[in-house]
Amino acid sequence: MKKKQLSLMLVFALIAGFIGGALSSQLFTIQSAFADKAIKPQKLVVAEEFRVVDKKGKTIARLHDLDGMPVLWMESYNGSPETRISNGTISILGPDHSLYVKPTHISIHGPNGSVKIESTSPGPHISLRRDDHNYARISNMGLTIEESGYRSDVQATVSSMWDPSLKVGVVISSGLPGPHISLFQNGHLRSTLGYKELLTKKTGTKTTRSAASLVLFDEKGNVIWETPE
Repeated sequence: MKKKQLSLMLVFALIAGFIGGALSSQLFTIQSAFADKAIKPQKLVVAEEFRVVDKKGKTIARLHDLDGMPVLWMESYNGSPETRISNGTISILGPDHSLYVKPTHISIHGPNGSVKIESTSPGPHISLRRDDHNYARISNMGLTIEESGYRSDVQATVSSMWDPSLKVGVVISSGLPGPHISLFQNGHLRSTLGYKELLTKKTGTKTTRSAASLVLFDEKGNVIWETPE
């Protein structure tokens, strides 16, 4: 190879090296600029829906609009239960059970009944319900239990038990006008053990029986037996 040809090859090699270095430098600079731009946080993102998917592409979470209300929906690992968070409500929904949390109450529902804790009017209370005729209610007023139509009410000073017709029952009271136990049949008071005010219909006078007395009545409310006399 002649010296002239060798010189030309060296010149071309040097030129090619400079050009290649310049192009690679520009390429890395552009890529770095794009990378820097990609990791910068966005000040505003506008979308109708955001989705999170697993490795298989299945949607496991979604933030979207539902009738003008934002809703966050999340699915558990095995597909049940699912969780929803919307305006003022957290819901956990399963195949047989559900939990709802709201500002005024918490409720749990299952195949055998429900439990609800409320702070609404007329006052805070807890309700346990199996159906419309089997439930219990605890409040600042007392305890109410109903099973198959039979009902019991327990309060601070009065307790009562009634059959489904509300005509046969027992009332136990330690409050005013005095402590007593009263039995009702066919909707009428039939006997009282303890304090009792009696009204004499003919004269209109009232007499008071002590807590140590027992009085029996007929269906019209007339005294048929009492002790002590």
